[in-house]
Amino acid sequence: MSPLKLISLIEILKGFAGLGVSLILYEDSFPISLSPWLFHHLKALNPHTLFLLTGLAALFTMVRFFEAYGLWFQKSWGFTLGLVSTVIYLPFEVYELMTGPTLMKSGVIIVNLAVLVYLAKRKAIVRMGKLQGSPGQR
Repeated sequence: MSPLKLISLIEILKGFAGLGVSLILYEDSFPISLSPWLFHHLKALNPHTLFLLTGLAALFTMVRFFEAYGLWFQKSWGFTLGLVSTVIYLPFEVYELMTGPTLMKSGVIIVNLAVLVYLAKRKAIVRMGKLQGSPGQR
């Protein structure tokens, strides 16, 4: 399996996770046995905030599915979306690493940086193919 297909599958999994979160928030049916602490805090939110969180989770889901589709079919916009969605998380990951470095946090940053470099190289290859007149992906 190519690295691009693997990245696409990971994005699909993230999309399904986001879908699960948005359905739980929308249906207000968070299973208390999963996390009593989280259940307590979700119940304390006002309906407007809960609605906003549901919308953000749904948006996250849609972006992940679009990104997975674009990467799977090697669309130029898919590479761009993948680059942007990877870069957005890096400041938060660096902050987390600075607050208390762990092997897991270090691994997440290393993997995301590897994905970022890979997608940037693939995007450059697609772009160069377009500039040289070969049929490119749109």
